[in-house]
Amino acid sequence: MVSLICILTRILKRQVFVTLCLVFQVSIISSVCANPIGLGFNPHSPISEIYTYDEIESLVSAEVGLRRVLSKNQVGSNCEDLLSVEGSAARGSNFLKGGKIFSQFKSSYWSRRIKPTLDPIINPKTGQVWKQYTELHYRFIPQRAKWAPNWLKNNRLNLTPATSLRHAQMNPYRARFAPKWVKEMYNLKWK
Repeated sequence: MVSLICILTRILKRQVFVTLCLVFQVSIISSVCANPIGLGFNPHSPISEIYTYDEIESLVSAEVGLRRVLSKNQVGSNCEDLLSVEGSAARGSNFLKGGKIFSQFKSSYWSRRIKPTLDPIINPKTGQVWKQYTELHYRFIPQRAKWAPNWLKNNRLNLTPATSLRHAQMNPYRARFAPKWVKEMYNLKWK
């Protein structure tokens, strides 16, 4: 009975956490897209123009002194992306699963950084070599967590670079792929 209560508590905590993340992200997106400053409002202009995005009409019209309705082409891709994320969050569709998958995040992460060159680990007794790479390690939410959306798992706060050995020391699921002599030499635990 106690273990059932613990399991239910963990599930509810996860659901509350994901819900809070969704609400927080939607509120930020709403304020950015609804805020006239975010879309180019100039308080020093003699003409008070407020820019808004009207997806239904998608027309360009200018009313001097009142407001300007911009088409999709004029707003740009950033606000379109934000509006599509906000719309899908309101519908509850792809937003729970959305975001970059790991391979997409990894390629964009390493496209802006230089991978360090690492020395291999050599077994002094047998001369066996384990080549070291720089890998991305999931710190807080593991990749196998099916309850978490991709945007929550695959981001720069949750993923951190680590060497192959350090990754195996931190993650028992990664340690199972290390050579047997490395597991013995560094006393690695694996699952």
